[in-house]
Amino acid sequence: MTTDPDHTLPTRPLPGGPTGDPRAAPPAWPDRYEVRGLLGRGGMADVYLAWDRDLQREVALKVLSAPWVGVAVWHDRLLAEARLLASLDHVGVVPVFARGVLPGDRPWYAMRVVRGRTMKAVLSASAPRLSWVVGRVLDVAHVLAHAHQRGIVHGDVSPSNIMIGQDDATLLLDWGLGGASGGGSDGVVAGTPGFVAPERREGGPPSPAADVFALGRVLERGIEASDHDGGPGPLSDLATAATAPRSTERMDLLRLRDGLRAWLDGTEARRRALAYLRAAVDLRDEADAAEVEAVRLRRAATRLHLQGSDREAVWSAEDRAGEGEVAAALARARELSALHAALESAPGLAAAHQALADHHHARLLAARARGDRPAQAVHRTLVERHDRGVHAAFLAGGASLSLSSDPPGARVQVRRLVEVGRRVVGTEPIPLGVTPLADVLVPDGALLVELHLEGHDPVRVPVVATAGARCGPRGADGSARPVRLWPGATVGPNACLVPAGWFPAGGDPEAGDGLPAQDVFIDDFIMQRDPVTVAEWGAFLTVLHREGRRDDLRCCLPLAAGEPGPITLDGHGVVVDEAVDPRLPITRISWLAARTYAAFLRARTGLGWRLPRELEWEKAARGPEGRAFPWGSAFEADFTRCVRSAAEVQPGPVGEPADDVSVYGVRGLGGNVRAWCADRWQLVPGSSEVDVAEDLRVVRGGSYSSVGAYCRSAGRYAGRPDRGYRATGVRLVRSLEHRSAPGRG
Repeated sequence: MTTDPDHTLPTRPLPGGPTGDPRAAPPAWPDRYEVRGLLGRGGMADVYLAWDRDLQREVALKVLSAPWVGVAVWHDRLLAEARLLASLDHVGVVPVFARGVLPGDRPWYAMRVVRGRTMKAVLSASAPRLSWVVGRVLDVAHVLAHAHQRGIVHGDVSPSNIMIGQDDATLLLDWGLGGASGGGSDGVVAGTPGFVAPERREGGPPSPAADVFALGRVLERGIEASDHDGGPGPLSDLATAATAPRSTERMDLLRLRDGLRAWLDGTEARRRALAYLRAAVDLRDEADAAEVEAVRLRRAATRLHLQGSDREAVWSAEDRAGEGEVAAALARARELSALHAALESAPGLAAAHQALADHHHARLLAARARGDRPAQAVHRTLVERHDRGVHAAFLAGGASLSLSSDPPGARVQVRRLVEVGRRVVGTEPIPLGVTPLADVLVPDGALLVELHLEGHDPVRVPVVATAGARCGPRGADGSARPVRLWPGATVGPNACLVPAGWFPAGGDPEAGDGLPAQDVFIDDFIMQRDPVTVAEWGAFLTVLHREGRRDDLRCCLPLAAGEPGPITLDGHGVVVDEAVDPRLPITRISWLAARTYAAFLRARTGLGWRLPRELEWEKAARGPEGRAFPWGSAFEADFTRCVRSAAEVQPGPVGEPADDVSVYGVRGLGGNVRAWCADRWQLVPGSSEVDVAEDLRVVRGGSYSSVGAYCRSAGRYAGRPDRGYRATGVRLVRSLEHRSAPGRG
């Protein structure tokens, strides 16, 4: 057993001065003990390390120091201490094996050897965790409770007398000043300075209240020396209550013990919760990576399918993609499990609540993007339950719109785009003022911002406003971009402006051969409101015939599978079938014919008409919301011209039905006839990968012969450029170059 040399310091002179010779010979130990050295010296006793030959183990032998031999009070105290320790059966008390009196009237006793560090040494050497301090003080409180139940007090509780053994056990040492609770005072007022209760300093007898005072001072010292990792708060209140000057006002030991245990239980629960939270963060990163990998695997499977690989290779790739999606879902489930485990340990842990709110906020936005209303309701409820203020603005609704125009001074109004009867329609307009606008509060969700400036074409800018966030048109670099206003008659009466901006291309798993999800920036362009009609095509062919362009004329005659279309050629010239409605869209024309028509129109108008790039077509149909169909998220056969729309499977006049209209005002993108695009057939537009050997071109849109799934706006088709198809026609677009407004130079 080790002791600190200053662990027993008298506050008044010890009774009876030293009488023995300090240079006296070492004690004459019984033969059963082989003494191996001195462990330490205390105020009244020396401690030796010995080998017990009878029991074959090491023991510590405590014997009255030579200077105090013959002083009756210390002679009796040492023997009483041995008897007191033997009466206590607690893991925090060092057990006594034997006692006696050596020749020369030197009392002694044998006990277990304890190796370790005192709490005083630990607090002096480092700043331990506060929970470590509280755990040790609680251990001592258990020891004292055991002793007090047996009518025994310690009398000198201090960090010097609290030992942390090598097995991490907490031991309360040196009971030499202890005795029966309420026993008479022997005139000795001893103890460690700073830890002696006021009533003891005034000569009062040892008592449980005095032990509580000393333990409260130990707690105070521990709080001062610790790193406060759990925050002292309630502990300081406990220490204050335990060290009240009057013993009658002092907290009793059992209440102190219970308070320490409650604080420690809460701290340990919080520590476990934080461990779960750290694990959840790691799992979130794992889940994010797994989801990215799952998307990559699914795209790889799609690529093999589009490349026409053998079915075993496609199946194998699809299986790997499915396994990746399962791995992503399981990683996300483990993340949620860790967050819920954190809240089970510490229900009020704000960081865990916020992490759950963030998770459900992301799921809510994803559900909103795909139009999943039940999922939106569920995730919004969970965001409301767990959010700790981060998403307060989102939950309150409303977004902040900043908008400028070139030129400035345009009147601005906004309409909410809401689904009514399966169609997205605009609500009554809300005036916002004139451009530029900065942080104007607008409803969240899908919006249609309309700008009007005298002498300029009106502009319709769809915007997706996220609650609690800023929104507005952004340029290709992501920065705010003014809306371009074009001089009147720039767009024209039978065309629609699709203003510059970002839109979510692809990402529709139900669309045939659709692209992977990607955000794409498309600059301003103008698209013809309707497909080119039979009448317009007939006029075009008539000009070709009049100008003697025989090769172009033969190329541009409608023909599909060897069957002539509504326009033919005879010896007199171009013949348009009078039985055919001239408002029908022209079909059976090849990609080469469509390109020839674009060149013809460019030459006649001086405007840059051309075939649309397929992402321009998709943006015109889907808008920044990424709609499944031009009119909204749900398919209705009556909203477009498809195989279920009419008794006869054939095209209808352009502009009918009126519901097949996009947010930009472009009509007939969901059905009636498809349209040629300028692009070669590729997996991703702009890439160098051409996925088939033939030189195919992209076709977009639904048709009168399509079922609902083939009317989805993200669907893609391919055709040979030199061949006409019964359900494919043409619709042109043109780019715009910004021109200064009149008077602006």
